[in-house]
Amino acid sequence: QVLVDLHRLPDLSYVTHDDGPVKIGAMTTHAELASSPLCVKHSPALAQAACAMGSPHIRSRGTIGGNIASASPAGDTLPPLLTLGAVVRLASDGTERRVPLAEFLIGPGETSLERGEILQTVEFPAPPEDAGSAFLKVGRRHAVAISVASVAVLLRLRANVLHDVRVAAGAVAPTAIRCPATEQTLEGRPLTEETLAAAAETIHSEIQPVSDLRASSNYRRLAAAALLKRAVVQAAQLSKARQRREVIE
Repeated sequence: QVLVDLHRLPDLSYVTHDDGPVKIGAMTTHAELASSPLCVKHSPALAQAACAMGSPHIRSRGTIGGNIASASPAGDTLPPLLTLGAVVRLASDGTERRVPLAEFLIGPGETSLERGEILQTVEFPAPPEDAGSAFLKVGRRHAVAISVASVAVLLRLRANVLHDVRVAAGAVAPTAIRCPATEQTLEGRPLTEETLAAAAETIHSEIQPVSDLRASSNYRRLAAAALLKRAVVQAAQLSKARQRREVIE
């Protein structure tokens, strides 16, 4: 067996956005991602997930490519990337292929990465400038904790009505997942306690968590429901703030 270290490949460490999608090199560290102005602008939820990853030492060495390729159901960057409709670009011997992240993740620790391929880039279309996003997680402790449950939300708030809602969750299924039923419950609804309660009830039944040493399946359902309500409010507040900024400018 051979261990290959890719850290000395500078061409795989970047966050860029020109006319097309936002592109993130696979060797971009979590620390670089968390402090990237482009990441904070286009996906605050992804920046939040990078900030929540491990310890400062881990964030300075761990990469987004590693978090994706490890395919842990609890991978913190995965829910935000799923809400963004992210695509991974895989390279091998001069050939490339693009795979939607939702299809790349097959099961716990399993991906569609083929022999001889490396994960080169993850990319996603830039959300509208007035979109807000949020990522929240809960673990067994406040820091350096594997997620017991996590939720990412991307949406736009217009006249107190939720639009373009995307919801994804981690550590509550064999892979990180989008939650279409929960999205449908929120889409086009006013931001009220009744709407949040209905969405919490939907995600409670939509996810399929297991019980393990870190938490029971019921606790994970309850945690995901609570995180969803908070994440929707945070994302909506950010969307509203960005709209006010547009008016001022």
